Amino acid sequence: MLVWEPPHRLAYLWHLRADRADATEVEIAFAPAGEGATEVRIDHRGWERLGARGEPWRDRNRRGWETLVPWYVELCQGESDG
Repeated sequence: MLVWEPPHRLAYLWHLRADRADATEVEIAFAPAGEGATEVRIDHRGWERLGARGEPWRDRNRRGWETLVPWYVELCQGESDG
């Protein structure tokens, strides 16, 4: 854990099945976005320092988020519908 500032943001090193020396950094920030809504910003950075070998990891990671986020949005919308 690099940063822990509840309820505003957190940041951590990401090195799943990789050496810690190859870690990238994920920061997730939460901000009010109107009545009963929260904006969630995810910044995953540090890929460039891995050079060409980082690109396949980045692509896999991007596909993971593209799969995960719609499920989360659907869940949150269901909760707001009552």
